[in-house]
Amino acid sequence: MFLCVGSCFNPYENQEGYYESGSFYFYTGKKGEGQLLNGKKNGNWIFYDETRKIISKGTFENDLLHGRWTFFHPNNQKTSEGNFIHDFQDGKWLFWNENGELYRETVFERGKAVSTVDY
Repeated sequence: MFLCVGSCFNPYENQEGYYESGSFYFYTGKKGEGQLLNGKKNGNWIFYDETRKIISKGTFENDLLHGRWTFFHPNNQKTSEGNFIHDFQDGKWLFWNENGELYRETVFERGKAVSTVDY
């Protein structure tokens, strides 16, 4: 017999999805792989679309984007790459088109673009 007093919840489940065996499964069908520490994303993570193509990869610190991140077009070419500091884009970011050609370089300070060069 199982008795639950108050509210029962799975510590590995939240409104977006659930965590199982080192992977986070979103209810939308997307998937992320990485580590949770006290219920928060920490360390290296990789996110996939519904067809298992990588859409982004990077690091988290206490559920915040922190460190180098890379995002990908559906054809697996990079779309953008740069650093986050506590959820804010920071430093030089590079942007590529679907053919893999660099078309923009933007410098961010705490999430705000301070300079942009288009190629």
